[in-house]
Amino acid sequence: MDFSSLLESLRVSPVLALALFVLLLLIASVQLSTRVTHFYPSTLELCSLYGKLLVSPLYKTWRWKSKLRRDMRLNPNLAFKLPFAADPINVQQYVQMCGLQGKVEAEDLPFAYVASSFLYPTVCLLSQRRYLFPVLGGIHVHNYFRWEPLKMQQKYEGLLKVQETVKFTRKGAEVTFPQLLLNEQGREVWRSTTTVLVPCRNPPQDPSTSIGAEAVPTKRVSLVDECRSLGLKVELVRERAFKTAADTGRRFAAVVKDYNPIHLFTWSARLFGFRRAICHGMYVGALALEEALDAWRAEGGEATAVMEADVKFIRPCFVGNGFVVKIWRVEDKAAEAGKRLVVMVAQQGKDDTVHMQATVQAAREERE
Repeated sequence: MDFSSLLESLRVSPVLALALFVLLLLIASVQLSTRVTHFYPSTLELCSLYGKLLVSPLYKTWRWKSKLRRDMRLNPNLAFKLPFAADPINVQQYVQMCGLQGKVEAEDLPFAYVASSFLYPTVCLLSQRRYLFPVLGGIHVHNYFRWEPLKMQQKYEGLLKVQETVKFTRKGAEVTFPQLLLNEQGREVWRSTTTVLVPCRNPPQDPSTSIGAEAVPTKRVSLVDECRSLGLKVELVRERAFKTAADTGRRFAAVVKDYNPIHLFTWSARLFGFRRAICHGMYVGALALEEALDAWRAEGGEATAVMEADVKFIRPCFVGNGFVVKIWRVEDKAAEAGKRLVVMVAQQGKDDTVHMQATVQAAREERE
C-alpha cells in the first residue's frame, strides 16, 4: 500500500484516521532519519518525514515564537546540493494530473515540475532542528521563476539554500528559499525563488518599515489595471475555466509528495485554520502558467526562449471549486520581447475573488 492509498483508506473516519496516521508515522520516524539525500522518496521515507513533522511542535513551537525578532537570522547552513535526474513515470503522472498532454513534448521537462520536485528534499531540510519554524501549515505566497527549455534525459544538479533574513508582515513571518538547477557543465538553467508564509499572531512590527503600513489593509490593484493606468495597450487573448474535485489535493500530493494537511481533507485543513482543504499553490500555478506559455507560443513567442515568471498567490483556492484563468497580452516596449503576458486566476463566477496573479515574459537581463 502506498502513502496516498493509506490516506484514502482512512478518509471515512477522521478521528480514527488521525490516530492511526500519527501512530504509523511516529513508528516510522524513529526508524528513519530525514537527511536530504535525493528527490524521489519511498513510502517509508514519506512516513518518516511526516512523522517527524507531526512531532516537530514538541521541539519547535515553544522555541520559535519566543525567538521572533525583527532582526532575526536563520541558520546560514540550511542548504543542500543533490543530483537531479527526472523520473519519466513521475513526469508522466504530473503531465496527466495537470492536463499538459499535447502542450509538452515527450522529451521536454515541464518547468513547473521541477519546482514540485524540490518539495520533498526541501521539507526534509526544514524538518531539521536547525530550521526554527514549523513546516506544516505554511502557506505558499510567491514565486519568481527563470528557466530555459529542459530535457527529460539530461542530468542536472539541484541546489537549495534557505535565505537567512526573515520578513515579517501583519500575517506572520515570510521565509524565502532560492532554488537552482545546473546542467552538467555547471551552468544555471532553472531558478526559482519561493516564499512561504508562516502564520503567527502578533509578529514583530516596526512602524518605520513597510510592516507598519501593512497594518492598515489597502485595496489590491490588479496587474491589468496597473498596466492600463500606465497607458499600456492590454488585450485579453485567452480565457479558460478549470474545475477541481474534492480529492484534487490528495491526487496532486501523491504525484509531488507534498502531504501538507491543508491540502488533504476538510478536517485536517481545519486544524490549521482553513474551513476546507485548499489546492496546492503549484497545482493552480502550473495550470495557469502552462496555459500562459501555450498562449505565448500561439502569439508568436519563441518556444526556445529563456523565460521568466513572477507569481503572487493571493487567496487560497478551495478544492471542489472552479476557477478561471485569464491571460492578457500587454504591449510594453520595456519588456524584452516588446510584450508580456499578464495572468489572473479568479474564482469561477467571482472575478473579484482573485487567487493568483502573474507576469510571464522573455527573460530580461540577469538580476544582480
